[in-house]
Amino acid sequence: YHVIWTLMARRHQNQSLVDNGNLTIVLPDRRIGKDPQIYNYLSPRAAKVIENEVRRMFNRDLHTAMDENDLNGHELNNLDIVHKFLCSYCIDSITEDALLKNFYRWRENIRKRKRRREYKKKLKRD
Repeated sequence: YHVIWTLMARRHQNQSLVDNGNLTIVLPDRRIGKDPQIYNYLSPRAAKVIENEVRRMFNRDLHTAMDENDLNGHELNNLDIVHKFLCSYCIDSITEDALLKNFYRWRENIRKRKRRREYKKKLKRD
């Protein structure tokens, strides 16, 4: 919501009033801020920012569900968790294996960040 409101801009005069796309976004009316009658345009760059934000939120939700299963002692198989996750969002355009690989890559990256490198610089002592 806030990302979209921030990215809304005034339509340039040389642009047509008809936009191409497959998504309509309806936001609640705000009492203060930008007037939606004037600021109702999202640029291609803004669309990319919104897409990245939605992808980040999606991955965070999936990773949280997978981590909660790990903390609960693996009550369900990871594949079952991913399947339930896809069913809850009614998604059939991505495979369960792809999301599992995404999670495993993310988890490995987090584990690498937790490991600290050794301090190898030798200090000169007087």
